[in-house]
Amino acid sequence: MLPAYVINLDRRPDRWATISEQCSHLGIQVTRISAIDAEGIITAGHISAGEEACLQSHCAALQEFLKTRAPAALILEDDAELSSALPKVLRSTSWWPDDARLIKLDVVKEKHRLLGRIEGTNPAGNELRRIAMAHAGAAGYLIDRAAAELILSARQDMLMPIDLLLFHLVKSPYARLLKPLQAVPALVRHSGEGSDIAASRTKATQRIFRKRHRQLVGTWFERSWRMRTWCRWLVGRVQKVEVRFWA
Repeated sequence: MLPAYVINLDRRPDRWATISEQCSHLGIQVTRISAIDAEGIITAGHISAGEEACLQSHCAALQEFLKTRAPAALILEDDAELSSALPKVLRSTSWWPDDARLIKLDVVKEKHRLLGRIEGTNPAGNELRRIAMAHAGAAGYLIDRAAAELILSARQDMLMPIDLLLFHLVKSPYARLLKPLQAVPALVRHSGEGSDIAASRTKATQRIFRKRHRQLVGTWFERSWRMRTWCRWLVGRVQKVEVRFWA
């Protein structure tokens, strides 16, 4: 069984109780990672204190994973809802496509996403499709050792929210290197309600972030990537696929 890590703030024992109860019911043994609290974070302004704290917390989980000899690990946020089929994908990595390094299991909003063709299935029967552009959220994902090492090295160069760093192919060169897959249907659902990250965003920080966002999407390369993705959609190499949660 692959190791599983849950990122949880010390001041949110309620969330730990909920997620640990889910994991216990499913037979998943988890290690709690004490999340970095946004209250002690000072940022340069490109991302909010909450987003910086979340990024650091995910990095702490990856560092803990790399202390083991496991080939891959499951990383969860504490406000995730887990599918009853989740344990089936944690038994081994034998079902992973040959070039797979990062597999997104979660969905935030159940809607259509631009995804590539089916590249395999997991033991639960979910399709594995390549993310073509971006897919928000990092409430639940599988990551191997090489990808974890890459993200930890990227942490020094890329200051952006963790879900962008992992799953936004337009903005993150590391996401383009990892070519993440999406499980369809999703095996983890993130409600986002009562988010500590969202609560940390002041109006001033939001204005800075929107300005930074415009800068990130404004380069010639990023515009060309978007155009290429839409061209692939027109010829059928990329499809609009509804990503729902599989309870």
